[in-house]
Amino acid sequence: MHKVLLVEDDPLVSLLIREELEACGYYVTCAGTAPEALRAIEQPRSFEALVTDIDLGGPTDGFGVARCFRAVYPEIPVVFISGAPGIRYRTEAVKPSSFLPKPFVMHELTDTLERVLH
Repeated sequence: MHKVLLVEDDPLVSLLIREELEACGYYVTCAGTAPEALRAIEQPRSFEALVTDIDLGGPTDGFGVARCFRAVYPEIPVVFISGAPGIRYRTEAVKPSSFLPKPFVMHELTDTLERVLH
């Protein structure tokens, strides 16, 4: 079972993604804000992937969360999700990573996770 940290500030979107990932066999830890995500990263868990929205509505965005995540888990895949155009992703994202524009069909996320995890 792959352990995923999901960072999404919209509670409904977070719930839908979590339920889909859990139905596909993932263990999901959810964070609704960057500070929650940073606290989760500091806990002794062994995450295998990060899925993060880019715009988290606070001073720290998904790119900042990903940089902190990679400091703790340097080899772990990151999947950015966003309703904004991917232009910022190309310049600010940690590498390597993937970008999935919202809205997406849930199997696109699970396919992306499977691809980056294997």
